[in-house]
Amino acid sequence: MKTKRILSLLLAVILLAGLAVSVNAASFSIPQQPLTTDDGVIKVTASRAGQIAPLILGCNLVGSSNLGASNDDYNKVSSILGVFGSDINANPDPYLYNHNYNFYAADNGLSPVENATIAEEQSEGASASTEAILNILTHRPDLILNQGGGTGNPAANETYSNVVATLPENVDEDAANDYTPSYYTCSISTLVYQCENLKNLADIVNGICAEKGLTTRYGDPHVIATDYDKFVWGYYFYVQKQLAEGGIAKKSVAVVGNTEDEGANWTLPAIGTDVKQSKPNRLVEYVRDNTNTLNTTEETTAALADILACDVVIANRNGQVLRSAAAAAGVDEDKLPLIIDTLPTCLYGMIMQTHENALGIPYIQSIIYGDEIDLNPVYAAAYYYQNFFHITDEAALQETVSTLLEKATLPQGVTTSLNLYDPKAIEEILVSGITYALSNGLKRHDDPDAWAPDMTVGIGAGTVIEPQAKTYADVAENAWYFEAVKYVTAKGLFQGVGNDKFDPDRDMTMAELLQVLYRIAGNADVKIEGEPWYTGAKNWAIENELITESKFKQDEIIDRETFICMLHDTIALLGTYDMSETADITGATDYDKIDPENVDAIAWSVAVKLIVGTSADSLRIDPAGSVTRAQTATMLMRYYQHVG
Repeated sequence: MKTKRILSLLLAVILLAGLAVSVNAASFSIPQQPLTTDDGVIKVTASRAGQIAPLILGCNLVGSSNLGASNDDYNKVSSILGVFGSDINANPDPYLYNHNYNFYAADNGLSPVENATIAEEQSEGASASTEAILNILTHRPDLILNQGGGTGNPAANETYSNVVATLPENVDEDAANDYTPSYYTCSISTLVYQCENLKNLADIVNGICAEKGLTTRYGDPHVIATDYDKFVWGYYFYVQKQLAEGGIAKKSVAVVGNTEDEGANWTLPAIGTDVKQSKPNRLVEYVRDNTNTLNTTEETTAALADILACDVVIANRNGQVLRSAAAAAGVDEDKLPLIIDTLPTCLYGMIMQTHENALGIPYIQSIIYGDEIDLNPVYAAAYYYQNFFHITDEAALQETVSTLLEKATLPQGVTTSLNLYDPKAIEEILVSGITYALSNGLKRHDDPDAWAPDMTVGIGAGTVIEPQAKTYADVAENAWYFEAVKYVTAKGLFQGVGNDKFDPDRDMTMAELLQVLYRIAGNADVKIEGEPWYTGAKNWAIENELITESKFKQDEIIDRETFICMLHDTIALLGTYDMSETADITGATDYDKIDPENVDAIAWSVAVKLIVGTSADSLRIDPAGSVTRAQTATMLMRYYQHVG
């Protein structure tokens, strides 16, 4: 292996700090030649930890309100440059690469490259200034990514959109040259939100690429995001499977925070909750549910004796304090619980809010159950960096993992060697966990809905998984709508109303209909903090002209004619089904009650078996009649069975 160049100061601070691999020209060293940029790749601006997501998906990061470190010296360049902006990457971001090169150029009296990432410093919690935004927008990104609440919001960010409106091309008289970027705001406060937002962001990116004829650097972002979701939760449910099927007792675990009395008492950080989107303590989030943890939904304290009675203690950076306190209390070293006190090196740390948190569950839980479940945290890390940070050179991957986990706590007998690493074996673990979760309708932490990853692409694609049918207390097996309710629930078009009920006889409301149509169009449910549950579906429907803001009334009962027309228009939006099917409905008993503008949609609905009439002897549309949840489920099942 060639001599490595170690970038000082980075190793102890940020992700691939100081790592400089020089194998087959793959190196984290500062580039000494610039790269040519490709205008065919989507360009994004993002801030702080939010930068990781678009880079994972293969976007070019052309602007940033922070790059994680000072820009005045290349020895302080943030680690994302080392991963995505150097030769270590299979296909580096040329803008980040050139940003990194410009430090070398300045240090050696060379001219800087203009096509480089624009990085502006921004104080924590402060909005970027107008001057900073103008600079960040130099390369005119296609997407402006911000962080906020919930699982996604494509509304324009006013801080940026107000500046965009003042740009020269937007104030001249030529509308053809206007700069109109897309916007997306998402949250990475919990692992559930991280996964959902990465998938939503992938859809946004794919939409922009399709509209503008652009591409990304690592293949389909949807596949990458789907695989990320499977990586995080496949491990999580695999551990659950082993515990349940192997008769393995849950380990008792304490995640400790600070101590103010030399270890006599310890702070226990709170678990937090996904559905309320409170920011949890990351280390607690990594161990919840699969262990018996002392930590609760509220921050508490525990005495040293309670801590030492656990099987495992996670004491990040406080391991020596804990050991010293135990020794002072007369506890023998061989009586101590397993103490995890050093973690893999990450950009913002494994305890912060970033998409690097994907390593948390496989790393921590494999150590906790290392003596009973065959899981190797080193191999999990290798798979993560290989597939999501796109480090594909074998020697470079080995050097990366060795450096990142050099000082991290590892199970007894486990080293950082990748000699026996097999990515296929990792995927077998993931598929096993995924299958177990889907076949048992399991949830991710306190997510209200059962986990439903996309099994048509990526890890485990084509795997035959038969989910158990969702049952409801108010849907009897002999009910005429039983099979329909089971069908639409399994397809993810409907959910219950809580308390294991479906409420089949209740009339559909406008908000409920839009939510169903939103799911039919392939969208994941969006939860926006502080907003009603239907906000994402409503915004989507208005954007696609299915309804106007003035006509939206959430609790208004939907009539059959409106339902049919909106379903017709939604399926037409997809562009994947034949919309030419029609039927002669002039003989319907209430044909004269149909709005002439809606006759074609009604005729289509009869042709595709949505409507078969509400009486036995003749076709009756009943356009003004309401439609219940059970009737909606039945019509949708008929349609999908018809189109096959």
